[in-house]
Amino acid sequence: MTTAPDTAALGSTITVASPEAGQIAKARLIRPSAATHATDVEQRSVALDVTTNPNGTLDLAIPEQPTLVPPGYYMLFLVDGAGTPSKAHWVHVT
Repeated sequence: MTTAPDTAALGSTITVASPEAGQIAKARLIRPSAATHATDVEQRSVALDVTTNPNGTLDLAIPEQPTLVPPGYYMLFLVDGAGTPSKAHWVHVT
């Protein structure tokens, strides 16, 4: 991923640039964990709808439900068809 926004609103679509845009199969938001003893109440992995654009960018749809994506910081990963994730980019969902 070469460029991605630092913030995204619930229900919005963000545009991400990647030199491997044609090979991207999935995108995910991963919420950092907040563990207490053996319980982790904050861990989330949210699948995003991905649309590949002809100009080498990807449109990623952020779900609008705050119960699915509570506002906060998430790591954004792009995953290619072989299952290899990109380097994470931090996104603040508002």
